[in-house]
Amino acid sequence: MIAAKLKRYFSLSGLAGPAPKTVFILALMPLLLLVIQVATNDLGPDPAEALMHTTGEWVLRLLVLVLLARPASQWGWPILFRHRRMLGLFVFFYATLHLLVFAQVYIGWSGVILVEELAERPYILVGAAAWVLLAPLAITSTNAMRRRLKQRWRQLHQLTYVVAVLGFLHILWLARSDLGTPLLYGGLFAALLAWRLRVYFYVVEIAVGLRNLLRIFVGWGAAAMTYAVQWLGGFLLEEVDLSWKIGALESPFQAGQPKSFLALRK
Repeated sequence: MIAAKLKRYFSLSGLAGPAPKTVFILALMPLLLLVIQVATNDLGPDPAEALMHTTGEWVLRLLVLVLLARPASQWGWPILFRHRRMLGLFVFFYATLHLLVFAQVYIGWSGVILVEELAERPYILVGAAAWVLLAPLAITSTNAMRRRLKQRWRQLHQLTYVVAVLGFLHILWLARSDLGTPLLYGGLFAALLAWRLRVYFYVVEIAVGLRNLLRIFVGWGAAAMTYAVQWLGGFLLEEVDLSWKIGALESPFQAGQPKSFLALRK
């Protein structure tokens, strides 16, 4: 039954084929290792801390791979880009495991304790906020949702960068003295975000340049049309004698008009 549901999800998400299944199995390996460690009582002196640390670490590792997918594809290594959706789903999967371990071990599924922890510990607050942002990204990961949301889908999934910032703050505020891991992930996230902003500003610069170029062409075209109309009008006034039309339009009522008026008409 589970295999049938996974197969259906792969087909809906556009993830059918041997390569996505290989990525799926590889991404499940950390969970398998955790299950083996739990079964053999090999999690060390603090099993709860080991579970929290391992699941959180894999959230960050997979998140780095998701953000690295697009630049890597432009550098000639498209494999991550092809499977970024699967990797993104596993980011949410391990984040959910991380949250479940916290709910079971640290707060005992107590809403009162959860509110107190959120108020007193900022790293828990930003971690919970990151999970809340990941949930709609996972829900809208299918091709059907992408077609339904259209342009809004891309805008929604830009929240991945916000999740990265919240994840960095989570481990930074959680760290006490050893800042090596937070600084490592902070540097990676900063570099990937800087690359994304560079591409964004480059596209904006191109768009602004094209707009300015279009304005120049429109200005030139309007000036040329104005000059052409003026030249054509002057040419007609100089070359065409319209006096015969004026004479033809003279009215019999002009006979009784004053000479001064007739002089003005001439």
